[in-house]
Amino acid sequence: MALFRSHSSFLHMMLTRAFGIVLSALLLFGFGIYILLIQPTMERVANAQMNQASAEMEASILQLARGTETILYTLRGVLEHNALSGPQPLDPAQPWPADMTKVADFNSFFLPFIDNNSSISSLHLARQDGAELLVMRDENGRAFNRISQPTATGNRVRQILRDSQQVQFSSKEVSSDYDARNRPWFQDAVNKADQNRPSWTQPYLFYTTGDPGITVSQQFRTPEGQHYILALDIKLQDISRYTSQLEVSPHGFAVLFDDQMHLLARPHEMRADSPHSGYAIPKLFDSVLKSGHLAVVESTQSWLKADQPERQLGSQRLSNGDNWLYQFSPMRLGQETIWIGIYAPRSDFLLLGAKEWGLFLAMLLVSLSLAALIVVPASRRIARQLRALVDESRRIGTMDLQAPVNVLSGISELRALVSAQELMRRNLLDATSSLAQLNSTLEEKIRIRTRELEEITAAAEWSRHLITEITESLPCAVFRYETTDLQDANFSFISSKAEKIWGVSAQELMRNPNLRWEKVYSEDMESVRQAIHTLAPDETSRELLYRVQGADGKLHWIETRAEVSELEPGRYVWNGYWLDVTDEQEAKQALADQLEFQQVLMDTIPYPLFFKDADCRFAGFNKAYGEVFGIDTQPLIGKQVLDLEYLPEADRILYQQEDERIIHEISTVRREMPIPFADGTVHQTLYWVAGFGKTNGQPGGLVGTFVDINPQKQAEAE
Repeated sequence: MALFRSHSSFLHMMLTRAFGIVLSALLLFGFGIYILLIQPTMERVANAQMNQASAEMEASILQLARGTETILYTLRGVLEHNALSGPQPLDPAQPWPADMTKVADFNSFFLPFIDNNSSISSLHLARQDGAELLVMRDENGRAFNRISQPTATGNRVRQILRDSQQVQFSSKEVSSDYDARNRPWFQDAVNKADQNRPSWTQPYLFYTTGDPGITVSQQFRTPEGQHYILALDIKLQDISRYTSQLEVSPHGFAVLFDDQMHLLARPHEMRADSPHSGYAIPKLFDSVLKSGHLAVVESTQSWLKADQPERQLGSQRLSNGDNWLYQFSPMRLGQETIWIGIYAPRSDFLLLGAKEWGLFLAMLLVSLSLAALIVVPASRRIARQLRALVDESRRIGTMDLQAPVNVLSGISELRALVSAQELMRRNLLDATSSLAQLNSTLEEKIRIRTRELEEITAAAEWSRHLITEITESLPCAVFRYETTDLQDANFSFISSKAEKIWGVSAQELMRNPNLRWEKVYSEDMESVRQAIHTLAPDETSRELLYRVQGADGKLHWIETRAEVSELEPGRYVWNGYWLDVTDEQEAKQALADQLEFQQVLMDTIPYPLFFKDADCRFAGFNKAYGEVFGIDTQPLIGKQVLDLEYLPEADRILYQQEDERIIHEISTVRREMPIPFADGTVHQTLYWVAGFGKTNGQPGGLVGTFVDINPQKQAEAE
């Protein structure tokens, strides 16, 4: 044991190498098994489970759709041959239904279908002229009806509430812009080529409740030839129960969205009552990419970048380090495409458990023990021979060079080391004779190096003087600022012109860098500090503009620009300048004030006014122009008259040709011409357009206006 302890460092090295080789071989073997066998098997299992979950989700939704369509067919058949039978001539001017007592009969017939089918939230029965009856239950479970007939009552809509016995206890008329003919379910049913098949809308917001949902509708014709549209509403929150109940894996889930990335159904993990909700809960119909769930957002973005592959297993390393798998499958709902997104952490599909890891560790320990049994005896034998070599090295180190090196070994490498030691002893013995000569030349070398150092110092002083002269000749103050992650900061150089900026000398600033914060305007203080102490990893420059209290008591605008470099990890240097740009900022503000004055001046002119640039594109309007045509003029900036949809196409073409000629020739046109106004009538106007040129003689654009002379024309006609 004494020998083992005396040579423990060598044994430790040999054991470490042996253990390293064995461990590396086992790890390499295990890695190969994982890459070639375990990982592909895991991905196949994950793909199979996700395919199964997607198929179950699609089957559930299609079952819901088929069930809803069956109810639609049933109601249509009853309404077609019973409830709507009898002579009912279509008269848009007459109230509908003519007999208001039939509303209670409709409720008694329709409400059981709504009450017994949790997926159906409301029912619409509409006539081809837009008259509509809505049947639903309000938030208190009462029967609610909305009766609208735009052709007869305009924007007046009747709302009726009934109790469970269909006894009316509330009926009122309200003002509403509701028109069934403008709703997507009405338009889809009317425009569908095959009237025997129902139409499914894209997801949209219900008018009555504001809830997101989808609607299935179908047009039918009564024996008397009248056309009706029957529609059933399904809330998206009702579809979410399928995603909430779907089991993908221990932590996996499914999400439903449409081609516009609207969230149609969310899993339990995205609901407010979920114990795992660590983020803002997304609303239905919000964008999937704004759901707040990191796995959903980043996996979906990767899928979109890959051109939306169907039913392919994908892997995403999240920004928080987690690894997730995903798969997207399309399904058809009527004419609409719905996407089923399946997400699950890769860890849910790991095939290695505690038992497998235990066997692997046992195999590793056995292999390391066998390596130790082989290495330890050989290491001890070599250690004794190395010890003898160490003793010889110590003797040579004390300059005892008379006796030769004599160590016996059967290992060729050690014999070579013994020979090298002997050669070193002889060389040292020869070298001692020349030591005196070396001492005589050492002092001369020291004198030469001292002279070189003095020359280097003089060159450095000259360089510093040159840099000072250059910086003092600049119109700005130059600085070098060093900072660390620990917020330690100081100036290593400041030119003298800093005193004009900060009101204190450069020497004072270098002694106390915080003096400058006393001069920074309080409203700019936080943003300046944040900009200096916050630096992005790839950022190499920084530009700042802030105000400083000058020595004259006025606020001065100071521009700061610095190039940032990292001297060493956590230590940064800023080389930059401070420049007083007060005059430039005041000039910019004066220009902005002048432009604002010009716009206000134009808006006070009561006649429409517009102007275009040299490319014949609108550059501005006054307020009267937008009021005359009843439009927002801001979106028209940069467009041509050909883009003005509120003017007839033939007039737009003539205006464009005429304006291009006026700008090119810098000429003027004045004439009477009819122009359609926002009130829907054509007004006679006196129309002026004049081109203008730039100071260099090139065309600059045109200015135009027109005056309504309808009153004068009417007076002349009378």
